[in-house]
Amino acid sequence: MTRMPDTPASPWLVTHGPRPAGTPRLRLVCFSYAGGSAGIYQPWRAGLDPSIELCAIQLPGRSTRIREAPLRDFPALVRQLCPLFVGDPRVPFAFFGHSLGALVAFEVTRQLRLRQYRGPQKLIVSGAAAPQRRSVIEPLDEDDDRKMVEALARYKGTPAAVLENRELMQLLAPAIRADFALAAHYRYRPGPSLDLPLSVFAGRQDENTPEQAEAWRLESRGPFGLHWFDGDHFFLHARQAEVVARLNAELAPEALAPSILPSPTVMSL
Repeated sequence: MTRMPDTPASPWLVTHGPRPAGTPRLRLVCFSYAGGSAGIYQPWRAGLDPSIELCAIQLPGRSTRIREAPLRDFPALVRQLCPLFVGDPRVPFAFFGHSLGALVAFEVTRQLRLRQYRGPQKLIVSGAAAPQRRSVIEPLDEDDDRKMVEALARYKGTPAAVLENRELMQLLAPAIRADFALAAHYRYRPGPSLDLPLSVFAGRQDENTPEQAEAWRLESRGPFGLHWFDGDHFFLHARQAEVVARLNAELAPEALAPSILPSPTVMSL
């Protein structure tokens, strides 16, 4: 079983350097939106508190894992991610996920807590309606590349130069379709409330409503925060400096849950 080491060394985990000197105070693990990769978070390193190590999840089918088959089954994805965070690492961690990444981070957190393993000290979800209030998402057409490009253009998260590059889009298409299938087939199941601080980042011009953002409050008994940014679904790029500044405040020592090690148990995923 793969375990989360003191220094990430897994194809699933990309560290955006330089690493903090000595042992980091905290490891921030980021989960990307549909069609994204670990690299979308690299620009955050410059503004992030230097005591925080910045990592991101790299799913199969993109970047350094381009030759691997992308995953389309949400429970299978969660099962493969959870073991990365099992064990007793010296470095505590927090999760940040945007859009599809918010759902993945949430479900990984739930599984770790359910199986009595120490989870993140904080969960930050961004650009996503609360799972019990989500709108229906349609998967991308499996055979029509033109419709896929049109759908991506509507989301406004992919540069026009990329959408117009036919060869590049053919290379990226399997991972993009797989990610949208993950989002479309995700089904929320009620479960025990989390017991950690939970914060929500939302765009004022995003399609998600204030009620859908506020409903995240139902998922944790811990402190809750809802923070709004100008911008559409991809405000995390357009308002990068503001987002990173808010992250630094959210990840200050006084804003994190105490590090509590669970009782020993056997994890079966």
